[in-house]
Amino acid sequence: MTPSSESEVPTGIGFTITCHVEGGGQPHKVTLTTPDSTVLTWLGDSSSGGTLTCIGTFELTCKHTISSPTYTDEGDYRCDGYNKLPGQITDETKSATVSLVPVKNVDVTLTKSTTEVAFGASFLITCVADGGRIPFYLKLDLRRPDSSAVKDIVLYNKSSQSPASVTVSEELNTLTYIHSVTSSSYDHDGTYKCLSKNRAASNNEQNDEKSENIIVVKDVEIAQMNDFDTDFGSSFTFDFTLNGGRPPHLVSLKKEKSTDCDSALIPLL
Repeated sequence: MTPSSESEVPTGIGFTITCHVEGGGQPHKVTLTTPDSTVLTWLGDSSSGGTLTCIGTFELTCKHTISSPTYTDEGDYRCDGYNKLPGQITDETKSATVSLVPVKNVDVTLTKSTTEVAFGASFLITCVADGGRIPFYLKLDLRRPDSSAVKDIVLYNKSSQSPASVTVSEELNTLTYIHSVTSSSYDHDGTYKCLSKNRAASNNEQNDEKSENIIVVKDVEIAQMNDFDTDFGSSFTFDFTLNGGRPPHLVSLKKEKSTDCDSALIPLL
């Protein structure tokens, strides 16, 4: 039987299962059991086997071709040949396992609806992983600019419980996650990274990652300053509060005299 034992087939490329059967005379029956337990049978007539065709007399070559394989075609195939001897029927079984592997490395696309987000506004981060077959791993995390800590937003792992918010497309062989923030704050500020992994031929792991930055901005607010009197020659201090969510990049104090003199701008930062 070919392929023998275990074989890897590129995703999207057809393959053929071949059974070689001999029995001294023409075997009277050949069956092929597919991974979904469908049994294809040949009974001495090449048309009776449907997609299992056999050619030959004393030695049969039986073939089953899958032109556009999907992941339902992945798994164990079993070929059984039957022969008639006086008073008995003999049979022999051979099996092979077919694994579909991606024809390309996994590729991650990370997009954002905007770069600068007004405080309290909404934005979207979309992560799509395409690997020729459905990738087995997807993670989106956030790295804040003021911290070394990493916050996991979503984690998809095919081998374990995975969130329903990750969309799995068997038609496109992709994983998609859309991260929606309806009211942004400085907790949403930083670098978003999307990482995906796939498993290729010989179980070699492939991965790809992309990063995007989001900056949350807010208008600066200054608390009201009160008038006050002071003695000539005495020192005095202005106290006022700036509220911008983060330290402003420029602060200045404008001095105006009560007479018709020019005003002056005193830089503070």
